[in-house]
Amino acid sequence: MRVLRTKRSSTSLVTVCFCFTALCVVESVITKTTGVVGGEVTIQRSYADKWFVKSNDKYFCRKKCDSYNDILVQTQKNKNYIERGRYTIHDKINGDFTVTIKNLVKSDSGTYWCGVDRSIKDSYQEVRLTVTDAPPKPSTVTSRPHFSTTFLPSGDISVGPSQRAVLGPPVVIMVCVSLAVLVVGLILLLIYKWRRDRTSSTLCVVESVITKATGVVGGEVTIQCSYADKWFVKSNDKYFCRKKCDSYNDILVQTQKNKNYIERGRYTIHDKRNGDFTVTIKNLVKSDSGTYWCGVDRSIKVSYQEVRLTVTDAPPKPSTVTSRPHFSTTFLPSGDISVGPSQRADMMDLSLAIILSPSDNFNVLL
Repeated sequence: MRVLRTKRSSTSLVTVCFCFTALCVVESVITKTTGVVGGEVTIQRSYADKWFVKSNDKYFCRKKCDSYNDILVQTQKNKNYIERGRYTIHDKINGDFTVTIKNLVKSDSGTYWCGVDRSIKDSYQEVRLTVTDAPPKPSTVTSRPHFSTTFLPSGDISVGPSQRAVLGPPVVIMVCVSLAVLVVGLILLLIYKWRRDRTSSTLCVVESVITKATGVVGGEVTIQCSYADKWFVKSNDKYFCRKKCDSYNDILVQTQKNKNYIERGRYTIHDKRNGDFTVTIKNLVKSDSGTYWCGVDRSIKVSYQEVRLTVTDAPPKPSTVTSRPHFSTTFLPSGDISVGPSQRADMMDLSLAIILSPSDNFNVLL
């Protein structure tokens, strides 16, 4: 599979514009990239002030990053290599980060944006991708080296100088160098993975406080997460995960520096910027029961708070029974009817009801 590198234009002006309702810097350098259908393309983005933003998030958008859904792939402070579907982003933390798109299709052609998250204003670089049809494969003809030999009168075999070059020491040296490079690359890869796992396991803090929430099927539940040092992290991202936020795909909903209220499907997050943020889940189902995590993004370490949600069936509605007053009557020898004191009160209420509702029919059985 062929990997194509990017070509940069020669302009270097910087244009300041408004985006995300806040200031951002859009570099006028336009990166133009070409790929073929079925192949892959790697886009390289550079940023000058690497010492200040090397731990900041880098992201890649299809449009102008106007909303959270425009982000195709994004790094995290403790994870500089993220793979999401056909998109892979790798922050080398040396002034460059790359984005790779696999299995290209014609509809991938268009404008993209590489973004760097900054404390005051984010910077963006425009990328224009063109995907063309793959060229027809040429017919391959395998050629074998031709050796000419000459039998000498003494019975020996004479081999020409060109054949000596094919069979000589350069071939052995090339094979040895290739094996050495392969071994060194495997060792470096193992060291890199070990350091990355060690870093990701130490740069996070899990609070021992467990929040328990209960909801019913079809309803909604609001979960409140708190963080103590509100003055230092009030503008940092807050997010809500179903699992332990091991990957970018675990995040259900997340705030942004300039947007503290985000609604994504059934999930809504609201950062009050006062030490608390809430997450609301609508249209609950039984499968929503489980463990969730509230996360606060920090410069050095990421803090998490465990949430345990239980969803139960809605209680049955109570049945309503309408009772009618019971009257007891006694016939006296004189022909009159004797009614007890409690029955008199009930009959007065009944008479009042008949007067107020003359259209109703009441049948009293004596």
